[in-house]
Amino acid sequence: MKMEFEMDTYKSEIKPTWCPGCGDFAVLRALQTAIHALQLEPWNILIVSGIGCSSNLPHFLSTYGFHAIHGRALPVAEGAKLANPDLNVIVTGGDGDGYGIGVGHFIHAMRRNFDITYVVMNNQIYGLTTGQASPTSEKGMKTKSTPIEGVIENPIDPISLALASERPPDFDAVYQQMLDDPTIPGARRFDHHPHRLHRRAHHPGCGASVLTLILGSTF
Repeated sequence: MKMEFEMDTYKSEIKPTWCPGCGDFAVLRALQTAIHALQLEPWNILIVSGIGCSSNLPHFLSTYGFHAIHGRALPVAEGAKLANPDLNVIVTGGDGDGYGIGVGHFIHAMRRNFDITYVVMNNQIYGLTTGQASPTSEKGMKTKSTPIEGVIENPIDPISLALASERPPDFDAVYQQMLDDPTIPGARRFDHHPHRLHRRAHHPGCGASVLTLILGSTF
């Protein structure tokens, strides 16, 4: 008889340390909801992260976790999947970690199409270091590192980058458009996350979910 897991089975005793109102809380809840709905065995889940506020997420789930160095979460996850193909491998991180120092690994992960899930919490800023421009910061956005003229470069488009890296055509581009639609209230947008992650888990190959977040505090 197969064991049935309760939602609390996936919750860690370590409490989240994010700022009140941070969008990362919604992603954590969505991930818990998705793996509970799939009834994944906690001992058969590995969550890998890099460096940043969002990369603390593995600590808050009762699964196996690996806190890698900055920008190197994807190669660690790929190595784990190669060593144990039956392992459910999830990578979490932010826009700075994934699209800055880690952008080369992002491109090659899409190209190689490993059967892993990459959840990127994109708040368009380096939040852990209190507010510098990130690779996805909008042009003209004023931050602590761009206080006068604002950001002078155009932001990276993760969806286009993934597609250009020969990611199969069923990539989550439609969901990215939905998340960026200002006519959809934030709370309603977050309601889609568990379903999206649930659907992603049923799809073989590499999938990157780019979740546009609102920070609880501004810099």
